[in-house]
Amino acid sequence: MVLIHLKCLEFLNSLHVIYLQGEISKIMVNALRF
Repeated sequence: MVLIHLKCLEFLNSLHVIYLQGEISKIMVNALRF
């Protein structure tokens, strides 16, 4: 059970990182426009 829980946490963490990178790139694109 603990291993499955850790795998889920790793998966959520990687999704969070991908989401943050997307948000940062959006901000960068908006900054470059101005």
